[in-house]
Amino acid sequence: MNVSNSRREEPPKRGRAPREPKEPREKAKHPILRALGRTLATLICLGIMVCSLAAVAAVYYAVQATANDGNLLDLDNIELSQSSTVVATDPDTGAQVEYATLRSSNSHRVWADLEQIPTNLQYAFICTEDKDFYNEPGVNFKRTIGAMVNEYLLPIYSSKQGASTLEQQLIKNLTSDKSASGVEGALRKLREIYRALCLSRAYSKETILEAYLNTISFTGTIQGVQTAANEYFNKDVSQLTLWECATIASITKNPTNYNPYTNPENLIHRRNFIMYNMWQQGIISEEDYRNGAAQPLVLAEEDTNKKTSSVTSYFTDALFTEVVHDIMDKEGVDESTAQSMLYTGGYTIEATVNPKMQTAMENLMLNEGDAYFPAGWHEEEVTSISDDDVQVMNADGTPKTRTGDDGTVYYYRNVRTQAAMVTLDYDGNVLAMVGGLGEKTKSLSLNRAYGVTRQTGSTIKPIGAYALGIEYGLVNWSTMLNNSPLYLKQ
Repeated sequence: MNVSNSRREEPPKRGRAPREPKEPREKAKHPILRALGRTLATLICLGIMVCSLAAVAAVYYAVQATANDGNLLDLDNIELSQSSTVVATDPDTGAQVEYATLRSSNSHRVWADLEQIPTNLQYAFICTEDKDFYNEPGVNFKRTIGAMVNEYLLPIYSSKQGASTLEQQLIKNLTSDKSASGVEGALRKLREIYRALCLSRAYSKETILEAYLNTISFTGTIQGVQTAANEYFNKDVSQLTLWECATIASITKNPTNYNPYTNPENLIHRRNFIMYNMWQQGIISEEDYRNGAAQPLVLAEEDTNKKTSSVTSYFTDALFTEVVHDIMDKEGVDESTAQSMLYTGGYTIEATVNPKMQTAMENLMLNEGDAYFPAGWHEEEVTSISDDDVQVMNADGTPKTRTGDDGTVYYYRNVRTQAAMVTLDYDGNVLAMVGGLGEKTKSLSLNRAYGVTRQTGSTIKPIGAYALGIEYGLVNWSTMLNNSPLYLKQ
């Protein structure tokens, strides 16, 4: 029998399970690391809470700050200052043509529907100002965050980076809410973002684009693309070429730096850049881009028959006064309100003026070199001299003066004998009107052909004498009278 030296294992005691072998215990984490972890987690939670509260506060502020917008952003009933237009009949073609505009000193705008605006002009703005216009919700958050980082946290560029969509630019135009820096600038941007999101939800992109193109500003008082087309190219907006569309889109970035009259080189560079963007974004072909970039900047010559300058003609002045009185009678308003309505109401007024005849009469009455009206100057005594007066001087160059018995000093100015002229057709329609000799330098200035009370003179004869003869059947319109002295016996 073999006997093993190994100790026989004892069977486990009844009722007790065998013990599991113990795994080695992990070393306890360092207390500093545990504290840092807890602190970091707490800070993250606090950050999330603060950001959430800030977001709620921002939304609450935006809602409250824009609560009184009312109809300010109602694009269906948008109220903008629109110039009134005077149209006349072209004597050669019989077609109606624009003769003059009646506008306030602050703006000059004529509304154009989106269907009238060429696609090239629409995309000239979209490709340069907001290429994601049709796909974004009114705000480009990526560009906005980038602009905020550049502005407040990590300036990368030397200038501010634009992030405004067309909706945001439209809101600036409609609200004049344009604070740009500091806390107020940040709050303005918050209001603008909220308004843009609301605007994008309420209206189609086409409606927004139409409003934008009619509210943008150009040089001087020009506002809207229709007026820009008229002023820069003497065209309706629907007739603009590709390079003309790019030219108009160039000006709005900085109307001073890209003024087509004073900075044509800058404008051409900007124009070509816009057409390049249109090519790169697939709106036009490379051939269209290169042909457009090769075009010289040609602006329309001034149409002498179209009174677009800030100084209106004597005819337009008289027409303005008549229409103001009509508005006063019809609307029951005072003269000041009627004038404002005419300047900003976008009226179209059909006038009887013959543009060519009016221009010819104005050129005649300029009387350059006293060609048609010999100078009829006389001295007039006044108590003061204005800058516009032609003062009478002595031979030694001193002003001619006289001191009255009461010590008043009188000066002398040269005053020209004046003239006025009106032409009517056989139906009594006024075809042309000039109210004075020389150049007209002010709108609504003294019009000697209209609204000035004068002695009747010999004009009373048809009423005082001839009318009686017609009434008694002694003469008619074709009666011949002997132009010779008539002697009557006492």
